[in-house]
Amino acid sequence: MSERDNFTGGLLIGTLFGSVVGGLVGFILTSRANSSSPEKSHQSLEESSTPEYTKESHLSLEDKIAQLNLAIDDVRQKLNSVNPTQE
Repeated sequence: MSERDNFTGGLLIGTLFGSVVGGLVGFILTSRANSSSPEKSHQSLEESSTPEYTKESHLSLEDKIAQLNLAIDDVRQKLNSVNPTQE
């Protein structure tokens, strides 16, 4: 019984110690990341998103949507010819 009590106590102490150490490490890492990254990420977003890129991607998406709509219409027509609706 004594070994079981020691195990439970050790488990609780280890859990608390691990939580405290993990919390401190996480806090330190996030504070370092937050202090250096906002300026860099903000600058890189401004440099990478140009109006031309946005317009090109928008046109590409419109083309893809048009292709998908044609494919959906084609499948719908095929399904209606196989299973005509009874009205």
